[in-house]
Amino acid sequence: MVTAHFAFLFFAFLQNLPTARDVCNDILFWDSEFILSFYQETSAIIKSKKCDPGLRKALLQIKDYDNWDQVLDKALVEDIKHHAKNITADLCGLIQGIRNKYTHRDEFTKPLKSLFGEDTTGLEAYFRYKFPRLLMDVYKVMKEHCVRGPFRQKYFGE
Repeated sequence: MVTAHFAFLFFAFLQNLPTARDVCNDILFWDSEFILSFYQETSAIIKSKKCDPGLRKALLQIKDYDNWDQVLDKALVEDIKHHAKNITADLCGLIQGIRNKYTHRDEFTKPLKSLFGEDTTGLEAYFRYKFPRLLMDVYKVMKEHCVRGPFRQKYFGE
């Protein structure tokens, strides 16, 4: 995980010299709460009626996350699908599932608590373990397609 993030950071910095602020704002240094907040806000943007069709299309072109429901633990998949009947088995659906678990983390069942523990660190670590490149992949697409507004300021420091 760190190796993939480090390579991404290294090559991004080769393209243009970063400031200290750029380095500190990089996803390599985000904590679990900030990462889950990023997924939560990304999900809201995707579901918005004002969502740029190019954003959704770009996310759906990343096929590494299709059939995510076959990668996650059965208890988690059942819980996600129980609370979101129309969830899709693509990247947008995965982001929505993460968002739902983060938003309703105080409602975890015993099996989910045994997977994640009691705090957001375990929740984020679980998804990072299952999908090591997820944050980088979503980050790249969001950076390209979200050109202005508070989301860009918060997550890209621009």
